[in-house]
Amino acid sequence: MRLVAYWSIVQRRLVDSMALHLQLSVHRLVNENLERELLCLVLYDDETIYVRHMFGHSSRIIDHS
Repeated sequence: MRLVAYWSIVQRRLVDSMALHLQLSVHRLVNENLERELLCLVLYDDETIYVRHMFGHSSRIIDHS
């Protein structure tokens, strides 16, 4: 009987654990992988030379300040 009494609690804990793992995985996907991919697309595309120039120019201003 004790196992039956705790089974719903065990099920809830398993579902909560899977939900938290899924939330963490999506968070990592968005913050790390997609950010890296977007930066590569923006900074290393031949059509966006002006963006690289802006970043390079701003870093020189920061270095001289």
